[in-house]
Parts: sequence; C-alpha cells; structure tokens
Amino acid sequence: MSNWVASALAASLGSALCASSAGASVLLFAFGGGSAGHLSWKQDSAPTPAVFSADFSTTVDVTPVGLDPNGHAFSQIIFYPAFIGGGFSMTNYVVNVFGDPVYTGPEDAPVFAPGVYTLLDTSGAQAGTLSVTAIPEPGAWSLMLLGVGGFGAVLRRARARVTAAT
Repeated sequence: MSNWVASALAASLGSALCASSAGASVLLFAFGGGSAGHLSWKQDSAPTPAVFSADFSTTVDVTPVGLDPNGHAFSQIIFYPAFIGGGFSMTNYVVNVFGDPVYTGPEDAPVFAPGVYTLLDTSGAQAGTLSVTAIPEPGAWSLMLLGVGGFGAVLRRARARVTAAT
C-alpha cells in the first residue's frame, strides 16, 4: 500500500511542477534552404505584439538564435496576414518573404503554431522554408526525469525481490 501512496505523491508533485501559465509555449522558428539565407529565433506562441497595424502587420519581439544573413543582430520580426501575402520580414528587410500565413487571429493578438511554411521572395522564386517547432518547457523535462527515476526505482526493487526469492 505504501507504493501507491508514494506514486500518488510523486504524481501530485509532478503536476505541480508542470503547471503552465496561460497556455503559451515557446516556439523555435528556423528559416532557410533558399535564396534568402538562414535565420532562427525563439518567441512565444501567443506574443503581445510590440507594434501592430490592424489588417496590415504585426511586429513581434523575438530572441535570436544567431545573426541575420548579413551577420547583424536582430530583435523583431514583422509578420503579414494572408490577404497581404502572408510571410514575414525582418525590421531591416534583410529577409522579406511571402507565402503561407504564419499566424492566425487578429494582428493585435496573433497565435503561432508548429508547422512548416514554404515562402517566396519578392520575385516569386522559392526563398526557403520556415519550420516552427515547440520547445519543451522546464516543467515537462522535470516530469520526464521524475518518471524515468521512478521507473528505475521500480526496476531496482523488482531485481531485489527476485534476488531475495532465489
């Protein structure tokens, strides 16, 4: 019976550690494979825009992973809605691509989701592919480690019982 109590306590602790705030998660954006160069950044799935223009664009603060194709630092990306051509550009327009819309919702409350988007440059040639993936949160990692540790403890006890029985 004490194993059940320990399991319940471990599950409660894991749930408490993994409580997420407001349902937003961090996403990794990686663009490349075409004429516009390579670019990567992190941002929330439901960011508060730094600047937005109703029915035109939304500018989001991002955390760069590396530099832009010209070797410069960047901190914002401008995203466009579908009816303008979708896609995104950097605030310095080093990368300016169009195609699939990358977010849903209004410009003042954009929502981004994991996916793969094919984007074109201003001449219509394929500029590259934008891959958006979720980054595991620290709470998810702690729950996974807690589960692996619990599984190891169960295996160790099972081995001890088998050794004692023989």
